[in-house]
Amino acid sequence: MSGLRLGRRDAYGWRMLASYSKMHLRELLREAGRGDWTGARERVTSLSALVPSLVYGLRAASQVGNV
Repeated sequence: MSGLRLGRRDAYGWRMLASYSKMHLRELLREAGRGDWTGARERVTSLSALVPSLVYGLRAASQVGNV
């Protein structure tokens, strides 16, 4: 969702991305500090899924703009 918004040059996309990332990073640090490696692994998976999602959203938004 934020990738599509960023592709449309919508500033709210940056806020969505920052909020999502901040939440997962905070929880990742908390879970790693407690030794909850299953929870930490879930946070890493969530954060790593951001990259392909952003790429997809930015490409889709740019293709819509060119049609």
